[in-house]
Amino acid sequence: GAPPPAATSVMFVVADAGNNRIQILHANGTAARVFGSPGSGAGNFSYPKDAAWSPNGTRIAVADTNNNRIQVFDANGTFVKQFGTLGRFVDQFNRPSSVDWSPDGTRIAVADTGNNRIQVYWQNGTRALSLGSYGDYSCDSGSNFGRSTGGFFNGPLSVAYSPSGLLAVADTINDRIQVFHGNETLAFLFGESVYDFHAYYGCHTAYSGDGRFSYPSSVDWSPDGTRIAVADTGNHYVQIFNASGDFVSHIGKPVRYVYDYYTYLASWDYNSNLDFSGPNHVSYSPLGDTVAVTDRLSRVQVYNINNTFVERFGTMGMGGGEFSSPLSVDYFPLP
Repeated sequence: GAPPPAATSVMFVVADAGNNRIQILHANGTAARVFGSPGSGAGNFSYPKDAAWSPNGTRIAVADTNNNRIQVFDANGTFVKQFGTLGRFVDQFNRPSSVDWSPDGTRIAVADTGNNRIQVYWQNGTRALSLGSYGDYSCDSGSNFGRSTGGFFNGPLSVAYSPSGLLAVADTINDRIQVFHGNETLAFLFGESVYDFHAYYGCHTAYSGDGRFSYPSSVDWSPDGTRIAVADTGNHYVQIFNASGDFVSHIGKPVRYVYDYYTYLASWDYNSNLDFSGPNHVSYSPLGDTVAVTDRLSRVQVYNINNTFVERFGTMGMGGGEFSSPLSVDYFPLP
């Protein structure tokens, strides 16, 4: 077959969910390779939400969400294997939304979103472990009791390995991040919700500020393991934490919500390059100097870690370098 795209500079792999395909892109956003089409056969996709390079760059794992399976491809986009079917038992998934490779490339972690658990598989598709079960500690539960309890998830949308093998999980509906050791024990968790429950008003926005989340849908570690980036979707920006979960900084500007009390109309006030519309995935570069972010406007934006805008590419469409609901972006792991 054709050789894989040369990876002598920064490259990206994007899960182009609405177009049911995966795109490998050059640093400027032009397409190097596109593979996949709608369907349920090998190499077909149904709303794939995540694609991740293996550490050596020879494999791409894809969360084929609506087909309830994981597919693995080589760097050319040639099908290698698949595992998983719809269900809640061993080797079954319910809308898997995220995949990540362990630092040594021997395991693949899967956010089994609909089953409220994390499953980890060996590279050959044999399950290594299952982690977690359902637990609602969101505002809708009417209580914050148990927010410090780990191992319970409510719609987890993202998994990410640290260089040392810690596994971070975006416990999305519970508005928190949980971090686990390789033996499945909780290392720590962090994050508070912007929402609060009121006996009369019900669930409502009551808080703001750094370290509070509204539907965190993606998490990633810096390559040196000292930083954790979180795509804080409902707050429309990316938050950066240290390796203990303490807030450090943010990337992008929190979007201002404007409410007109005379017309009873509300709108988001966007401001050029430093604003996001529902950022849904964040990825650190291999050098840790930039982060790439997808959002609801069918684009990828790249920032320096000092919050300086670098570039933007992508627009709504079906051509190479165009997207329909790009739900993840991952950097090629430079040697």
